[in-house]
Amino acid sequence: MEESKSELKRLPEKPLLASDILLAKYYQLKELPGLFRRYLALGEQEYGLKLSNGQVVEKLPPSTKGIIRKPIGWAFLGLEERSAIRIWTSPMHLRPSLFRMASGDEPLPLPVDIFLSVAAQVTDPARFYNTLPSDKNEYRCSDLANEIAACLEKPLQKQLQHYDAQTLNLDDQNIVTKTLAQEILKEQTLQDFLASRGVALKSLSILSIIPSEAEDQLVQE
Repeated sequence: MEESKSELKRLPEKPLLASDILLAKYYQLKELPGLFRRYLALGEQEYGLKLSNGQVVEKLPPSTKGIIRKPIGWAFLGLEERSAIRIWTSPMHLRPSLFRMASGDEPLPLPVDIFLSVAAQVTDPARFYNTLPSDKNEYRCSDLANEIAACLEKPLQKQLQHYDAQTLNLDDQNIVTKTLAQEILKEQTLQDFLASRGVALKSLSILSIIPSEAEDQLVQE
């Protein structure tokens, strides 16, 4: 892989809603800048890990001002496989979505789509690195949002059985969505999942619940 100019691009300083933001980026030594000694650039919200044969050998805290360069290894020494990973540690706002969930209508449940807002933050970069998929060099906020959605599927479905589709759809005061969010948090399913990944949950809310056919119509239009 050729050396990428993206090394010079900084990750955003404020939490963004965009699902395409890089949460973690892995670099082989040859991909890092530097003629003889290779460096990893870190901003104020970026945590680095120096790796040797895939194992963490040094933790590299974020910069306190501007961008700093942390030495990772020498380009001409091949005694061990050096690499690095850069992790975004500022709070992030994710938008997990679950589609065609079953309402509590009887005798035939109706499909509904659920859109959530989750604020989270990587608080243990080493643990987070150790739980990343080994086959991916990049891990984005959208990847974590998808994993959160999968984690919430069973707890949400359990709560949805208490509400018919009309009640869910006509929740103008957000009473149902707030109740659902509170019940989900009580079960600790999401908190436990995120803690196992080195991520802290800051907040969770349900933005909307709509009939799946309404979402289908929007896509078609």
